Amino acid sequence: MKEMNQEMIVRCGKAIDSLDVLKSLCEKEADNLLKIIEVSSESGFSVSFFTDECKSELICVGNFNRAENGQSCYTLDFSETTL
Repeated sequence: MKEMNQEMIVRCGKAIDSLDVLKSLCEKEADNLLKIIEVSSESGFSVSFFTDECKSELICVGNFNRAENGQSCYTLDFSETTL
């Protein structure tokens, strides 16, 4: 896979949804990304998760990388949310 030069964004949920609902939606989208995107062994990449509205709010940042066992994995960081 070529190196990713553009920022990836996923849009899901609404600002009025509970944090639990938004976390669940983000996890579902991140799981789907793992199925279709190849994570290189050298470096990972980040994906911003925003609400799907005209005035989007940042929900979290997903950090995708390859674990030592060779499996692709991710963590979701909700510390940067603007909700």
